[in-house]
Amino acid sequence: TEQLIAVVVDGFSPEQIALTARLTRIVLPAQVFFIFGGLIQANLQARRVFGPLALMPLLYNGGIIAGGLIGARFGAIAGFNWGALVGAFLGALVVPAWSARGRLAFRFTWRPSHPEVRRFLWTALPLMIGVSLTTVDEWLGRYYGSHLQAGSISWLNTARRLMLVPVGLVGTAAGQATGAWIAGLYAERRFDELGSLLGRALAAVIGLSMVLAAFVAVRAESVVALLFEHGQFGHDDTVRTAAALLPYACGISAWAVQAVVTRALYATGDTWRPMLATSAVTLASLPLYGWLFQWDIVGLAAAGSIGMVFQVVVLLWLARGTLGLRLRPIGGALLRSAVVAVVAGAAAAGAGGWAGGLATKSLGRGSLSAAIDLGAAGCAWLVVVVVVGRWLGLPGLKEASERLQRRLKGRASADSAGAPR
Repeated sequence: TEQLIAVVVDGFSPEQIALTARLTRIVLPAQVFFIFGGLIQANLQARRVFGPLALMPLLYNGGIIAGGLIGARFGAIAGFNWGALVGAFLGALVVPAWSARGRLAFRFTWRPSHPEVRRFLWTALPLMIGVSLTTVDEWLGRYYGSHLQAGSISWLNTARRLMLVPVGLVGTAAGQATGAWIAGLYAERRFDELGSLLGRALAAVIGLSMVLAAFVAVRAESVVALLFEHGQFGHDDTVRTAAALLPYACGISAWAVQAVVTRALYATGDTWRPMLATSAVTLASLPLYGWLFQWDIVGLAAAGSIGMVFQVVVLLWLARGTLGLRLRPIGGALLRSAVVAVVAGAAAAGAGGWAGGLATKSLGRGSLSAAIDLGAAGCAWLVVVVVVGRWLGLPGLKEASERLQRRLKGRASADSAGAPR
């Protein structure tokens, strides 16, 4: 472990390498839970059972948060790692295994010559040996960040994780939900429906991710302050993290789209071409990271967003040929979404800046002022998204609002049914 860490972050001191190795060994067994739980999750998704998939990140991240809070009481940073281990065990393995009761029956066997084993290895090999910016971006951030000012890796990783929140809400969720359907349509040779489904999913992801990205970009500092400016995380840390979050926010839509396209290609068994394409883009992006490194963590974040845009372009071109994806409607969705995002972002910047400025003058800088800033900005942003989005036909807005209405009606019906008469 020490030798591998010295390669990944060669700017670390021996003391930092030793600490990182100890923390790595704590969380390492979590990979076993993800692997075995992932096999069960795949079977459940094929049966259109998505509940365990929705619970997994909640339990996993909840474990990290709980472990960090407990560790903070004892001054032990390892609390985060123990929390991640427990969260992975519960969310990635226990919940799927419990949900699979009565649905799946399996037994352990050793038959490496089985045709399905060979087929699996041939399909999964590209995912094992290939590289993609979805993972390499974090590696490069740690590698170059280890040569920068102390705290740079934490600032960059914090900004990156904040960027991945809207990506997970929109892109990852859409990719996981549509993957099973695309696999079924492809197996049934219903290619027209497949291309139409993927096109609608991508248009919705572009629309929703762009308006979310606009909000994150214009209120980056307030978002970081509300969530992280506590304890030893001071205002300077907030400023540095927000500076990296801005270029990351500009790539949110690209990150979200690639989450859908890659899963769609994998669902059809096409793993070799995406692997070769993403590996080529990753290798071509290496000089970009080296060049933008001179602009500190802001340059590294910008390199990640730029590289992801190139990766999405290549993946969309592959999907155009394999999945029958029509790119012209995607371009129209991109244009409408950009207009709504700009107007909504301007409204959020104006309302948040005004309310946040007043709150800071009367209350001082802190979480409460940041919350007031984000509350005003969020209201203005939401009004513009709904009004202008409906007028311009923002992709995904109608579906999201209808889904929210159905859930609210269903909850209201359940509450009324359970209320005393």
